[in-house]
Amino acid sequence: MTSLGPAPGGTPYVVDSATDASAGACPELLWVLAATPGGTASSPWHVLFFDHDGYLGTATAKATSYTTVVGSGDRDVRVQYRWLEGRDANCCPSGGPVVITFTLAGDDRTVTPSPAIPDQVG
Repeated sequence: MTSLGPAPGGTPYVVDSATDASAGACPELLWVLAATPGGTASSPWHVLFFDHDGYLGTATAKATSYTTVVGSGDRDVRVQYRWLEGRDANCCPSGGPVVITFTLAGDDRTVTPSPAIPDQVG
């Protein structure tokens, strides 16, 4: 988590949620949703990916607001993004939602998004 750098306010990101596979199941692609301590939905979030050998990277280069993991399988994680449009209040993003499926490639080290992450996400 420290490799993400500080969250707004200078404190480290904290784990909000993580892979919740049923007992006995251990997916090939694991995830952690990292939150800004004391933040809200509009605060920056990171989705981190791991395999059985360790850390693979983040879903996006920069932390994004309104980010939620909505599902996962053995080799994929589905992330929903929303974003502010025009004069939206922080409470009410009208952009999206879009669900991006991140899939672990055959090399077991590369995670690929589909469809492409919209520019509005950041």
